[in-house]
Amino acid sequence: MNPTIDDLLRMIGQLYVENGMLRQRLGQLEQAGKKKAPPLKVVKKNDGDIQA
Repeated sequence: MNPTIDDLLRMIGQLYVENGMLRQRLGQLEQAGKKKAPPLKVVKKNDGDIQA
């Protein structure tokens, strides 16, 4: 099956959107890393379940 120009443009558009979202997420992670995220606190409930 040979993709049409429209198919290729759609795929490029999808990759462009995904790339933008990944860059945005990377920026958020870099900001969080600079702030030195606090460690997770472990909370024990009476029934023994552990939740972060």
